[in-house]
Amino acid sequence: MKRQGGFILVAALGAMVLILILGLGSAFMAQTNLNVARNLKVNSQMRYLAEGGLDYQIAALRQGRDPNATLQLAGLSVGAILTELDPPTELAEDNSDEEPPIDDITDDVLDDTEQDDAATGSETRNLISVQVDVENATGARYSTQAVLAYDGTLGIGSQHTTFSTLLGSNRALASERYVRITTPKSTTSVINTNVHGNYGFNLKGTLGITAGHRATAAYTKATRPGRKIKVICKDKVTNNGSAYCIDPETPANMDAPISVPKPNYLAVKAAHMPTTINHSVNLGGNRTVDKLSTLLPGVNLNSGTPSNPLVIKLSGGDVTFTSDMVLTNVILIVDGKHSLKLEHKLTATNSMVFAEKIWVREDLKFDNTKIFADRDIRFDKDNTNSNAITYDNTVTLAAGRNIKLMSNSINEADHASPHSRFNVIAQRKIVAKGNITATAFFVAGDKFQYKNKKSSQLKLVGGVISKKRIDIKGVVNISGATNAEIASNTDLQLAETPTYNYSNLEVLNRK
Repeated sequence: MKRQGGFILVAALGAMVLILILGLGSAFMAQTNLNVARNLKVNSQMRYLAEGGLDYQIAALRQGRDPNATLQLAGLSVGAILTELDPPTELAEDNSDEEPPIDDITDDVLDDTEQDDAATGSETRNLISVQVDVENATGARYSTQAVLAYDGTLGIGSQHTTFSTLLGSNRALASERYVRITTPKSTTSVINTNVHGNYGFNLKGTLGITAGHRATAAYTKATRPGRKIKVICKDKVTNNGSAYCIDPETPANMDAPISVPKPNYLAVKAAHMPTTINHSVNLGGNRTVDKLSTLLPGVNLNSGTPSNPLVIKLSGGDVTFTSDMVLTNVILIVDGKHSLKLEHKLTATNSMVFAEKIWVREDLKFDNTKIFADRDIRFDKDNTNSNAITYDNTVTLAAGRNIKLMSNSINEADHASPHSRFNVIAQRKIVAKGNITATAFFVAGDKFQYKNKKSSQLKLVGGVISKKRIDIKGVVNISGATNAEIASNTDLQLAETPTYNYSNLEVLNRK
């Protein structure tokens, strides 16, 4: 009987131990499951933060913000690492560092800039890798990465050479790639300044460089192995009787390479955009009208003054004016992704115009006026009229993409002030044609192209600066501006701001 009672006691104790073990096991498994769930939750949170940081960084790049700025997400410091990938990708046109054939400057370069809508293949695409790492106090960490293609200026670890420095070096013609001038037969060109192309220059025709000036390159075959350096002088190229074609194999004849920053269109525009609007009109869709007064009945369009111009904002559609437009002490803003088209003449005094695209068909007369287009400025030749651009005081044309000036002529006004200047600043390409006699500065983030008949010429006091090539076909008479003229040109000074421009930013892959 005692044995049976002992057995029952032992069995009871065993069952209790077993229950205790099962309970401890269940508790351990529950705690493990809780830990796993907590880890999954933390990892998910870190993943969402990291992916959010990546999206935030990509959005910041698209807005042109400093890529080196520290991000803050949910109280955590998020490190964003941007790395330039080497080599960059180059597409379709202008891929090569080599100079194209001398005869490639044909009318096709003057085609409608609208073609650039689909012409990302004509741009040089760069690659960057963006990595975002997130780590919390307990050491949990998650990383995301994306490879992006873009056109623009990265600005990481690079020096931004100012335009005033480039022009002030007495180089009225300066390019990171080639400078090419082709003078037609039976004509003579004169260059009263230095010419510089990092990859060389190509001069053809009867062309003289005045005493004290020369054409230079920056790279020898030793510094660019396997690359061909174009240093060509053909026909009657002289330097006051002295040989001036430099030997690209002699380093002593080379200049230091130059770095041309992309024009900072957004900085120039932002410095001039007004904050107060006097009159606002919603067009309700695309509109075609004869005069600005049609849209603003009862408004005195002459009520503005030079120090307090009348500010008018048009929104809700593209606008086309079918009659001549005269703006005096007026700031006209075509808001949003909308264009301004003028079928006839534009005369503007102490005024500014803002739009996504601007297209003018006939004469332009500017006096102390600035024109801003987020995309393109087009001044097309109307075959039924003799058109011209005439300017006085300081006039600036600035575009986020291309500027096309297909005029019969560009001239200073007869009563032009001693310090008149004509600034043309494009973040991509500038194409010009016609008889140009001007104190002017052309700054192109891509290429500068000038093509004309031998009866006209590019007579310029100022300068041409190009990120890529300078192609000039016609009679040339160019002199550099003085340092004082350059230093007082505030629109060019604004362009010195380091730019973080990522146009056509495209996410290739992410993980």
